[in-house]
Amino acid sequence: MIVILHSGSHGRTLFITEGITPYSIWFHFVEALTICSVDVFVLISGYFLCTQKFKASRVVKMAFAVIFYSVAWLLITTFIFHEPLAKKELIRAVLPISYNQYWFISAYIGMYLLSPLLNVLVWNLTQKQHLGAIALLVAMFSLWPDILPFSSPLGISAKGYTVAWFGVLYIIAAYFRKYPVNIKPSKAFGYYILSALVLLLIWLVTAIVTGANSFENELHGQLTFYYYRYNSLIVLLTAVLLWIVFLNVKVENKALQKLIAFVAPLTMGVYLIHDNANARDFVWQGLHGLEPTAAAPFVVFGYVLTVFVVCLIIEELRVLLFSIINKRQWYKKIMSKLDAMPSSLNEYIFEKSLTN
Repeated sequence: MIVILHSGSHGRTLFITEGITPYSIWFHFVEALTICSVDVFVLISGYFLCTQKFKASRVVKMAFAVIFYSVAWLLITTFIFHEPLAKKELIRAVLPISYNQYWFISAYIGMYLLSPLLNVLVWNLTQKQHLGAIALLVAMFSLWPDILPFSSPLGISAKGYTVAWFGVLYIIAAYFRKYPVNIKPSKAFGYYILSALVLLLIWLVTAIVTGANSFENELHGQLTFYYYRYNSLIVLLTAVLLWIVFLNVKVENKALQKLIAFVAPLTMGVYLIHDNANARDFVWQGLHGLEPTAAAPFVVFGYVLTVFVVCLIIEELRVLLFSIINKRQWYKKIMSKLDAMPSSLNEYIFEKSLTN
């Protein structure tokens, strides 16, 4: 879904035609269905991390993968595509987390570093307090900016591209871990489709009211796309509903279980490969100039699936390459020492909060 999402912006499928046409409506509906995928990824993470101990080795391993792909893409664009090497790009490639080469990774690692503190909070709240905290946070981060478009109440902005918003999602996910919600997957899925249709309707109404004709710049501030923010209330609702579907569905097929178990650990790598700033033009150039024909949606889906599978293969190769180092005793000792470092957050506060 995240790759599909990027096909709309970087692949320019959202701008396949000007004005309100069947094609613009279709691709904006696809966007409405997939815009929640980033929030869902964070909800999944929070759901599991809220019961786990903090491990510094996870941050280190993720950082290694990020640096690997960041530097690799810089080398490819410099020596294969003969792009000029700027000092700024070199610094960003070598220090991708500090210089926001991947905004999602920067926010995600920030959330993980804060997870011990978030766990202390969520496990010491009563159900009523937890619901109240979620209501307050959603009102601040989602409802308020929704009511006043393009505002930054209490300094909240960046459309959900921040560690603060990821923290909100973490707290929401922890609530569902503590207090499971049993809803039929089919029912939750129906509400998910309905909420996506509402998001599409909002886009359509704002496009008509504002007389928007070209949507090429809407990702950068047009009102027509304003409610497609990661922290908008309707996108959050769509994310939670889709997430509930998979919280309650049971996968019985053994082959499908194995496929999921194989693919899931590689998905972060898919993001790191295809959404690198130096890679986007190369990855999505095949969709640029796509003609609005009946075959266009199928072409886009096939292209996205190809990108996803190729990135999976590349990430699996990287994992195999890194496994050579991971098996070394000296590496294992360093990682184990990192995880065993005395930490008041990890060994004292976290464990005490769970026992209480």
